[in-house]
Amino acid sequence: MANLPVLRAPLSATVGGAAAVIEYAGPAPGAVAGLYQVNLRIPVGIPTGEAVVRVMVDGAASQDGLTVAVRGQ
Repeated sequence: MANLPVLRAPLSATVGGAAAVIEYAGPAPGAVAGLYQVNLRIPVGIPTGEAVVRVMVDGAASQDGLTVAVRGQ
């Protein structure tokens, strides 16, 4: 198996302004080199509807306008 690149910079994320648990951050399987995937857990208590997602890597934030649809259980 080839050595996969790993993120060396600190990574964090919020959903709807609440801290999210990062489940996976690394190369996107089957994608072009350089494309990274971040899997995160939606924090408890985020209301149903559209929630803003923000990913921060080494002090740099993702672009504005990223959202996820949250559905109640």
